[in-house]
Amino acid sequence: MHIHLSPSGLLCAIFMTSPAFSVQVKAQANQYPVSAITDSLLTDANSVVRLYTTEIQVKDPQNATAHYHEVYTVLNKKADDNLTFTSYNSSFRSLTDAHIKVYNKEGVLIQHYDKKDLMSTSFGAELVDDGSFTYFKVSPPSYPVTVEFDYKVKYKGILQYPVFDMQSEDQSVEKSSYQISIPTALGFRYKNINTKIKPSKTSAGALTTYHWEVRNLTAITLEHASGPAFQYLPMVLMAADKFSMDDYAGKMDSWAHFGDWVVALNKKDAALKPDQIAFYQSLTAGGSSPEAKARIIYDYLQRNMRYVSIQLGIGSWKPLPAAFVSTKKYGDCKALSHFMQAALGAVGIESFPALINADRPNWPVEPDFPGNYFNHEVLCIPHLNGNNDTTWLECTSKLLDFGTLGYETAGNYALLLTPAGGKLIQAPPSTFKQNILNISDQIQLHSDGSAIQQTSFAGMGAYKDLFLYGFYQQPDRDKKDFISDYMGLKSTDSIQINEQPKQPGPYCFDLLLKYDHYPDFTSGNKLFVSSRPFSRFIHTPDQDSTRSADYYFPFPYTMRDTTVYLLDQGLHPESIPDPSKQSFDFGQYSSQYSYDATSRKLTIISQLVINQDIIKAKQYQDLVDFAGKVAGDIEEKIVFLKE
Repeated sequence: MHIHLSPSGLLCAIFMTSPAFSVQVKAQANQYPVSAITDSLLTDANSVVRLYTTEIQVKDPQNATAHYHEVYTVLNKKADDNLTFTSYNSSFRSLTDAHIKVYNKEGVLIQHYDKKDLMSTSFGAELVDDGSFTYFKVSPPSYPVTVEFDYKVKYKGILQYPVFDMQSEDQSVEKSSYQISIPTALGFRYKNINTKIKPSKTSAGALTTYHWEVRNLTAITLEHASGPAFQYLPMVLMAADKFSMDDYAGKMDSWAHFGDWVVALNKKDAALKPDQIAFYQSLTAGGSSPEAKARIIYDYLQRNMRYVSIQLGIGSWKPLPAAFVSTKKYGDCKALSHFMQAALGAVGIESFPALINADRPNWPVEPDFPGNYFNHEVLCIPHLNGNNDTTWLECTSKLLDFGTLGYETAGNYALLLTPAGGKLIQAPPSTFKQNILNISDQIQLHSDGSAIQQTSFAGMGAYKDLFLYGFYQQPDRDKKDFISDYMGLKSTDSIQINEQPKQPGPYCFDLLLKYDHYPDFTSGNKLFVSSRPFSRFIHTPDQDSTRSADYYFPFPYTMRDTTVYLLDQGLHPESIPDPSKQSFDFGQYSSQYSYDATSRKLTIISQLVINQDIIKAKQYQDLVDFAGKVAGDIEEKIVFLKE
């Protein structure tokens, strides 16, 4: 289902089950029978768009209405998202009418609901909000099932026009159309993504109407780890050069003008009070350089400020005043970034807020098509130490280090908000030199098969992010699940976790594991043991000679593992595996094995480097071969003999 969210894109849909008061209806003339779907549209499809129409009427920059009519046949449970209706309501967007109908596979109407039957909820206690979600989840009696959503929305200003996203993954289309009537003077424009479709265009007085229509689109199945779906699915981006939100008029005919509008929203509230300026100057008096002062203020922000999402009025765009944030100690991503900018300015450090996506974006940011495709704000400090580098600060996080962005934010397009307007740039990408995981294992193996394992993890960059958000200060059960799921921890009889404090540099933690029976299996006087205790060294891609999409790793990385086996008297390795060395332009792997008979110590040192996160499709077979050889070495069995 095409879910319509708030203009800021910062909020998530809520999926709930349908109410108990579902309305049963008498059978009527059949509509949308599954038997009417052609075989070509059923191939590789989990759902079929039977009908999807969008009709938007724009009166002026502050007033518009839209009528959405959506009919989906859900063929199986994999497409259950299409059974959920949700509409975000705020002071700028309101659901005025809604009807939901449910049909069985014969196309017989079996249930219907009106707007009064739908449920509504405001957001959680962490949010300051004047909006709500209206939602409904159809519970299908069986599959296939067809749902029809027919609803109308009133807008008080549109910053971002709905995208004509024709189909989702594994979804075919019988008929889909998009029509918009808009004052010619607003400067409407569009851009095709993965499609060559052209609209019909008519003019009547001051209005111009654009109409797109597609029929009989077969399902598109995305290959595993192929990156953002927008790289493959057809869509048309929409925008207008002129807009207005809450009587704040702006232009989006260039990134510079769009940035001007965002900057103007904060212009009157950007300054700190004199006593606050004096406070931050005193706080940083011991800083010996601009970077030292910036680190002191960032540490103060992380220790004292609290993130609260602000969606009140135009709050999804206009930040709280910097002086207010300094006093009250809370704000959303915009408010905290603008506060940090003001605090840095108090000590003579220039910085600029930047609009960005906090994760991999759902919609493309096109350099030649200015639009609002951002959902987050961070801060950029140019030339912090007099060089040409930029320093980026994530002002909502209490966990990330100074000068780092989350690995899903790094490398994304960002709109830098400068006094000269907006400037579209790319945030620094995450690199294998930053994302480093060091694992050190010492395993004391006894002749009866019992063992004690001491393991230390030290994560930097993206690994530090993963550990801080998935492991740090979590309950022990969640920590165990994280290690087991992420690193492939061998089943253990006892585990103790020693978590070290968060501090600059690597995030570290230690494990103490005890096993009554450590070997994978035994045969006679032979103990067969995996060479490394953790199996998730590299994911092995599926063999696929027909792959056409690039392969995406979550991030480039360096992983180092040192495993030491300390053997009991009476145990020794039957043989030592040969060293391994593999190299491609996208990655390298090496391992070496050594045994000291005097100390009865077997040492295995491995290093894997994936130096780029996107592997071109033409190199996919090389990646499969590389990963297979790495996995083969990692999964090598060591045979220990009992004397």
